[in-house]
Amino acid sequence: MQAVLNRITELVGGYIPQLAGALAILIIGWLVALVLTAIVRGALRRTTLDERLARWIVGQEAAEGVEVERWFSKGVYYLIMLFVLIGFLQALGLTIVTQPLNRLLTQVFEYAPQLLGAGALLFLAWAVATGSSLGAWAPSSSMSVWAARLAWRRSGSP
Repeated sequence: MQAVLNRITELVGGYIPQLAGALAILIIGWLVALVLTAIVRGALRRTTLDERLARWIVGQEAAEGVEVERWFSKGVYYLIMLFVLIGFLQALGLTIVTQPLNRLLTQVFEYAPQLLGAGALLFLAWAVATGSSLGAWAPSSSMSVWAARLAWRRSGSP
C-alpha cells in the first residue's frame, strides 16, 4: 500500500509545477483581460462613437438602449481569453486541444485586414456622401464663387 502511495506522489509531484504555471497563466491572463476590457469600455464611453454607431445601426429612437461599448468590450474580453486559454492548455501540454484553436485564431487574424479595409472604404464613402450633400464637394459652386471673387478683384472695386 505504501508503495502505491509513493508511486502516486511521484507521478502527481511531477505535474504540480506544470499545473501551477498553467494556473498562473490563467489567473494573470484573466486579470489582464478584465483590465483591458475596462479600458476599452471606458474609452468608448468617453467618445460619442458608440452612440453614433448605435444610432446608425438601430435608428435614432432605439439607440438609447443599445450599449455598443459593452459589445466591443466583451469582444475584446473573449478574444484575450481565447489567447489565455491556448496558453493555459499549452502549459498543461495539451497541444492536441490547442491546434484547432490556433487554426481559428489564424483564420480570424488573416481575415482582419480585409475587415479593416472594408471599414476604411465604408468611412471614405460616408465622408464623400456627407461632403457632397453639404455642397463641399460640388466643384461648380466653389468654382463659381472663386470666379466671382476673381472678377470682382479685376474690376478694380475696392
